Amino acid sequence: MLMGFLEVLLKQFRKIFIYGEFNMQKFTVSQINRFIKQIFSFEEIFYGINIEGEISNFKYHKTGHMYFTLKDEKSSIYCVFFKEQADVVSFMPEDGMVVVVHGDVGVYEAYGRYQIYGISMKKVEEEGNLQKKLNMLKNKLSKEGLFNLENKKKLPQFPRKIGVVAANKGAAIEDILKIISKRFPVVKLYVCYAIMQGKSAVKSVIKSLKLCEKKEVDIIILARGGGSKEDLEVFDDEEMVRFISEIKTPIVSAIGHENDWSVVDLVSDFRASTPSSAAASVCPDIVNIFERINTYKDLFRRVLIKKIEDLEFRLMIYKKDLKFFQRERGFLKYFEIVRNFKKQLRYLIYKKYEKCYLVFEKKRILLSSLNPENIFKKGFALILDENEKKISSVKRTKVGKVLNVCFKDGDLLVEVVKKSLR
Repeated sequence: MLMGFLEVLLKQFRKIFIYGEFNMQKFTVSQINRFIKQIFSFEEIFYGINIEGEISNFKYHKTGHMYFTLKDEKSSIYCVFFKEQADVVSFMPEDGMVVVVHGDVGVYEAYGRYQIYGISMKKVEEEGNLQKKLNMLKNKLSKEGLFNLENKKKLPQFPRKIGVVAANKGAAIEDILKIISKRFPVVKLYVCYAIMQGKSAVKSVIKSLKLCEKKEVDIIILARGGGSKEDLEVFDDEEMVRFISEIKTPIVSAIGHENDWSVVDLVSDFRASTPSSAAASVCPDIVNIFERINTYKDLFRRVLIKKIEDLEFRLMIYKKDLKFFQRERGFLKYFEIVRNFKKQLRYLIYKKYEKCYLVFEKKRILLSSLNPENIFKKGFALILDENEKKISSVKRTKVGKVLNVCFKDGDLLVEVVKKSLR
């Protein structure tokens, strides 16, 4: 009877999707997922099976349920233990632990995902093969000195150029560009996009890091948003880690969330908990810089005033001493000399203060005028050739040349298709 029912279902499925009758009858997503769930529920092979694998991304929910991924070196499957079954497990599962799960394979209809519904579980060994390999890699690289603090490069306080290696889309790159542009708008940003997960990720990330180095940037941010442990495994790759250890430019890693630690984090010169904190750590806040300048200006003024007051007080003491010891009128000329000296001293001090203040104001006005953001706000753009030299005339370029057009909020690579002279 079971086989007959399955045959009917499979024939209907084949009729719809293979013999072109899909357009004759429409199905909802829920109907398709329910159909697949029925196939699983009527197939005895999916019930009461034992599956061995390594635990990854383990989560113990406050309701008492347990969720994790069971994986080997080539594949993975989602697993859930509801509270009633989780209470029977005699140990607390952990990432990297190799276990045998006894349970049923079914379909979670809402997501269209098949998974293991666990009944019981036992440990096979304390540490999984994948975790062992990762620990062995860490120990080997640590013995070679790749994680030593003395090898880590210091981040420059005022970088001129910052390189960013991240995925083409996502919150990570958006947060980094937004924060740096707000905190330190005078810095030049070079974004090199890369594939951040999968088989081709290692080669892609290394290629983008090389491109950043060619731009002679002062700092490179390597950023990737959150994800599962499997998504972040690419940043435990030995080839990538060794390449980063040999880069002369300081590297700031921002991989995953705060609790996600990769081997790349250990070898980088600075590890940020998130892409946002990485952006804040590589550049100063221009608002704080101007606040410090104003603070030093006020401090300089107060010190000068205090110095003048101290000198006036000393002159007054000298005057009293001269009067006390005066024995003849000849001493009066010395009082006059001291009085004139006092006037001249005050004049010179004020002149010096005025001169220093004027120099400071000129520097401040110059700094403000050099801020490219003021020019960009008016709608102007900066045009550079392939050697990053400014293009100020049509005569300095040719048709077919690729130019970099810099705006306030980013850059454009454009090709000259036509030119005309005025």
